[in-house]
Amino acid sequence: MKRTLIVLCTLIFALSLFGARLMNKSVTVTQPDGTTLSILASGDEFHNWLHDANNFTIIQDGNTGWYTYAVRSGDTVIASQYIAGQSNPLAIGLEAGVNLSPERIRDNYNRLNRNDSNLRINRAPHFGTINNLVVFIKFANSPDFTQEIPFYSDMFNTDTPGYNSMHNYFQATSYNQLNIETCFYPVPNDTIVVCYVDNQPRGYYMPLSGANPIGYDENTDESTTREFALLTNASNFVSSQIPSTLDLDGDDDGNIDNVCFIVQGSTTAWGTLLWPHRWAIFNSTSYINGARVYDFNFQLESFLDGSGNSVLCHEMAHTLGCPDLYRYYDTTIDPIGGWDLMCANNNPPQSMSAWMKYNYLDWVTTVPTITQSGTYSINSVWSQENNIFRIPSWKNNEYYLVEYRKPFGIYDTNLPGTGLLIYRLNTNENGNAGGPPDELYIYRPNGTSTTSGGYINMAYFSQQTGRTAINEATIPNGFMSNNMPGGLDISQISASGDETMSFHVNISDVQITYPKGGETIFSGTSKTITWKARAQTGNAKIEYSTNNGQQWQTIIATTSNNGSFLWSNIPVLDSDQCLIKVTALTSGANDVCNRTFSIASSIDVPVSIFPANQLTNAPTNPTLRWHAVPGADSYYIQISHDSDFNNNVVNLIDWTDSTFTYNDLMPFTTYYWHVAAYAPVGLSEFSPSCMFTTGEISILPALPPLVSPANNAENLPLDIVLNWNTASYAYFYHYEVALDYFFLDVVTLNDSINALQAVLPTLEPNTHYFWRVRGGNPAGYGFFTNIRNFTTGNYGTANQDDVSQMATNLETNYPNPFNLSTEIEFNLNDKHAPAKLSVFNIKGQTVKVLFDGVAKNQTNHFSWDGKDSQGTPVSSGIYYYKLETKDYSKIKKMLLLK
Repeated sequence: MKRTLIVLCTLIFALSLFGARLMNKSVTVTQPDGTTLSILASGDEFHNWLHDANNFTIIQDGNTGWYTYAVRSGDTVIASQYIAGQSNPLAIGLEAGVNLSPERIRDNYNRLNRNDSNLRINRAPHFGTINNLVVFIKFANSPDFTQEIPFYSDMFNTDTPGYNSMHNYFQATSYNQLNIETCFYPVPNDTIVVCYVDNQPRGYYMPLSGANPIGYDENTDESTTREFALLTNASNFVSSQIPSTLDLDGDDDGNIDNVCFIVQGSTTAWGTLLWPHRWAIFNSTSYINGARVYDFNFQLESFLDGSGNSVLCHEMAHTLGCPDLYRYYDTTIDPIGGWDLMCANNNPPQSMSAWMKYNYLDWVTTVPTITQSGTYSINSVWSQENNIFRIPSWKNNEYYLVEYRKPFGIYDTNLPGTGLLIYRLNTNENGNAGGPPDELYIYRPNGTSTTSGGYINMAYFSQQTGRTAINEATIPNGFMSNNMPGGLDISQISASGDETMSFHVNISDVQITYPKGGETIFSGTSKTITWKARAQTGNAKIEYSTNNGQQWQTIIATTSNNGSFLWSNIPVLDSDQCLIKVTALTSGANDVCNRTFSIASSIDVPVSIFPANQLTNAPTNPTLRWHAVPGADSYYIQISHDSDFNNNVVNLIDWTDSTFTYNDLMPFTTYYWHVAAYAPVGLSEFSPSCMFTTGEISILPALPPLVSPANNAENLPLDIVLNWNTASYAYFYHYEVALDYFFLDVVTLNDSINALQAVLPTLEPNTHYFWRVRGGNPAGYGFFTNIRNFTTGNYGTANQDDVSQMATNLETNYPNPFNLSTEIEFNLNDKHAPAKLSVFNIKGQTVKVLFDGVAKNQTNHFSWDGKDSQGTPVSSGIYYYKLETKDYSKIKKMLLLK
């Protein structure tokens, strides 16, 4: 039987609804008072949520309709009293990232995933041409689409090379075997999108709540009933407009291959049906050109604007038969990350793995299985031939897969890297949605088990990365889904970037894990030889070679095949061509070290690198460096004022690195240093001593401990004294006092004070100030301390009634920093005199003149919208604003952040 039919039979009862996992997608919501709020949405069809840019969760209060910050309540989240857009969750101390518990997410999954025995996953043809149907929908109270037909036509159909369209993606990823053409209905009005207009408002397709009394009951099938009725009505509306000659059933199974419904507006999140997904209409019927509307993709207008072709391709791949490769509810780890379209939505969309193209799409015809040790060459997944290998493991139904990922045109350019990907394949699974266990898992650095996440974005192997091997002695190793050894042994991975990569595979039921090669061990000592075996039963024979395997000598003829043997009293010899061989006597399987190691009768003397002998002007915080000694366990380091090392500054034993940094040398002083190596055979001789002379101090000062005023001190007098303690390596200090946290409006500073206190000029009453200090020396300034703040009290000395005239003054702009606009205020003692308020950049160039003339008011307010005199928005950064009168000139600083 053809392989695809076998796969089909196993998937008849598979998941009936597929979502698209989207992260940090911009959405706009409207508060009950009419204000709009730009926030973010993340998740998939089964579980999605709203949050702000700092990952504080947002939820709509079902009683009031206000979008508020969410707080935990048992295994769920509820609305708080803090309204999003009006409250600062950081200042309040709310918890970021609150969400449903994994158990509640699983409940959502089970509730939304209603299996249908009539639904088959891979319904649409995988070859030839699919005529994809797009139907536009808007609700009774919805505005028109913001984009016009050319926008959608380009996204779906453009065949211009290099353009990010769904047509081009499937042409490329199918190796030109699948052509998807899309047509749009209702018939457009020239370039204007024409919609089927539903007779229900948008709230009808959102959950029932106090703020939305017409919504659906989430505890029933109302959402499904309403969605399918909506899509059926839309299909019936456009059916008469579609030419009878348009073949919508490419595989002649009586069902339209695919319909993509695009609904006006954005998502509403928190498990509503208004989220991109793929499903099938199984409880109502509609026909177009004699074929039933069944499989469909559901898209949201705003998500297509933001996510574009990636979401389209992900959902279309579901229609073609591909399962999701991200997990729906167990997010302990991410098995695939951004390496596959079915796990993440990069835009332009990334490739699917070669295994997906083979197992679900038939675009790759063979997956060769490596059964013999040797070196193999592989093409990238963008080549139809020789793009994947399968390697048997020691566990039934689990294999290793190897593929090569590199950019191809606009595709895979946004992957984390280029190189060899190594997967674990579990043939008992279909996709990763229900995982663990997963169908596919990518091995990655620091991924040491099925529950350790590791660094998925660093999963690619290549010479450039230094990750050129994976075996039972590396991290990661080829652990199976039960965390047991799998026998993977790949080495000699080549450089990436060319059309092909190469790698060496060792196939054996035994694998040595120590020594693997490159080590140095010493004569007369003892070392434990370790190995892993497919079946640790019976006995094993252990041998060694000193001439790269030309002759073998027996260490022990028979010992328990338990994976460990202590090699005692290692022979006295000197050779760098040594190997170990372990043979399982029951099966005859054996393994030899991947490369040679050394046996030495004595330890070498370290070779010094830095500071070199006779070096002058050396740093006072030098990093001593020497060549690592093969087989050394640690080192003995000395730094002295004399060449006989009687007056030592450093006398350090058991240092395990081949570099050592010391910070406390004196400037313009002569020192001597040397190093010896420790090994099981003893201590080597010291390296020849090196003399060096330091220059000016080269280490930056430490943080000065602040003393007073205390942080958040209030009602302080106007004659403040700042106090701090000594900072190591500081010759002088730099303090600043400002009116704002970002120190844009500094009122006083001194960058070279020698004391540990500063008497400030008389401050203003009832004013909030910020202060900080850092140390300095000839090497430069250290870091500023944490910022402290204090507030002065009401210590005014003059009665306001006695003030006969307002003083000219330029106030601090608000807000600062700012995004869209900021307000600037100034006072004039003579409102009839000319004044000029201007904005300029850090180069001193005038950006915009906000006012130039006679103000006529003593207090004046002006707004700057972050645009220059031509109305063009300026870039983020520091800007200055300046007030000039006949007898007054003042400049202040502001920060524009976008």
